[in-house]
Amino acid sequence: MTALSGPSGAVISLVEVELAGEAPEIERQQEIVLDRLGEKFTAEDVVEVDGVEMWHVSGKESKGNYADVYGAVVDGTSVRLTIRLADAEYDEAERAAVNEQVLASWSWA
Repeated sequence: MTALSGPSGAVISLVEVELAGEAPEIERQQEIVLDRLGEKFTAEDVVEVDGVEMWHVSGKESKGNYADVYGAVVDGTSVRLTIRLADAEYDEAERAAVNEQVLASWSWA
């Protein structure tokens, strides 16, 4: 796992795990994550990031952070990107702007 922290409680983490078998469809991947994260999270629209579709879920965590979680399986590796922002510091529009900046800078190298 890689984690970067920013101002005012912003944390961006990246988790990569190699898969042993075939990856489920993107919608099923999203359902699996929602089951694990619980009722505070909701499914968002699938997004395309550098040519790859990623599922997206979001919700408010118990510590006052709002998290947007994105994921995909690329070349047999499950990738999960989480952007956590302090709810008291970022409103919905500001969170969307941060997410957009992070995803626009993403490259599947």
